[in-house]
Amino acid sequence: MKELLELLRRELPRVGFYGAIGMDLVSLDESSCVLRTAVADRHLNLSRLVHGGVLFALADSALGLAFLPHLAARGGVATPTMSISIEFLEKVDHDAKELRATARMLRIGRSAGFAEAEVHADGKLAAKAIGTVAIVPFKG
Repeated sequence: MKELLELLRRELPRVGFYGAIGMDLVSLDESSCVLRTAVADRHLNLSRLVHGGVLFALADSALGLAFLPHLAARGGVATPTMSISIEFLEKVDHDAKELRATARMLRIGRSAGFAEAEVHADGKLAAKAIGTVAIVPFKG
């Protein structure tokens, strides 16, 4: 588990979409994941608010990553999102400093998992999501 945590902390900010959003892994345990990103101009929409897609991406990413420690014993497994629903509860102004998504695994089966996530902006709840991920073995 410690090795997985250190690998993700080191590599996540360098990998494609995670890096583009500026996501950092804060914590990962057997059933939860916390991601963060510092708010920057690249996260803003035309109204100078944080784009809802950024909150969605943080929630979605944390949901999928929350399953990884539990699935490590299964070998190469991916957790693509099958379904996700998000409620935006507060606008996030341009002067916000940090977004933090906390996801918690609710249930896992052989082929699917269910989780919930909250996204906070500077400690204030901004969005809540619930999602389903597929449990898919890597091919090749």
